[in-house]
Amino acid sequence: MGLNMAKNSHISMKKIRTKAARMASRGSREAGDFISSAGEALADKLV
Repeated sequence: MGLNMAKNSHISMKKIRTKAARMASRGSREAGDFISSAGEALADKLV
């Protein structure tokens, strides 16, 4: 079960990075805000 959760979180991180990369090409400031909020959301899930 733990391994499956790790796989799922890896996939979501990949999606977040892809989305952040797309946003970075539009506006680096928007991407920074998105990455920080996504990081906080992930940290809440892990705790």
